[in-house]
Amino acid sequence: MPHRPRTSILLPVFDAVETLPACLRSIQRQTDPDWECVVMDDGSSDRGISIAREFAATDARFQLFTHPHRGLVPTLVDGVE
Repeated sequence: MPHRPRTSILLPVFDAVETLPACLRSIQRQTDPDWECVVMDDGSSDRGISIAREFAATDARFQLFTHPHRGLVPTLVDGVE
């Protein structure tokens, strides 16, 4: 059975290139290392997807999912599923 992290962080993102790097670094520095961060990109048109991909490529606790822009609630629902 695969390991299930103690904490799951669901992070909806839409055109957040200015704040996303600091946010992801903050999550990465948590004192408890047993977490996952599910980044749900909601059709961003900025470099946010590239930044999230860089974090996911170097830290397997980050997962990135993308879909066309639909808004916060549908993005959160997809992330929970």
